[in-house]
Amino acid sequence: QAPRPSPRPAPRPDSMIRSTRALKGARAAQVARALSSTPLSVLDGAGAPTIDATYGTMLDKLQTVKKNLGGKPLTLSEKIVYSHLDDPSTIPVRGETYLKLRPDRVAMQDATAQMAVLQFISSGLPRTAVPTTIHCDHLIAAEHGSAEDLQAAVDQNREVYDFLSSA
Repeated sequence: QAPRPSPRPAPRPDSMIRSTRALKGARAAQVARALSSTPLSVLDGAGAPTIDATYGTMLDKLQTVKKNLGGKPLTLSEKIVYSHLDDPSTIPVRGETYLKLRPDRVAMQDATAQMAVLQFISSGLPRTAVPTTIHCDHLIAAEHGSAEDLQAAVDQNREVYDFLSSA
């Protein structure tokens, strides 16, 4: 009976480990540089906030809120909400404070999004204050496979898609 190969890879020399770490560090720096100039969406025009700037602002606000709250641990929901405060120096008190939020993007879904678009159109404003997207995934029924189902949804819901694309 032949000996089984070891499940662990052979140890690598220190120089290989160091060069691998250097490559990973260089790749991380390359990704960071790319993100620093990447807009939040491909639909955002020139001068729109970048991913780096947006997350930097959110982190700054969150650090201010944490300091004001005495450094207590925050839940994920609190981090998301507090990082979008209009004035991070506000000390929120549950059940008492009205929060003024500044979302960097609005994502809406299905029928409620269509109603919101109708209300926005009736307001007469030329554009939204922040980038806004509408997701209508419920219009696609999973029955026969992705390509066939998507085409069926496009055919059956043409009026809805035309309306949303015109908004």
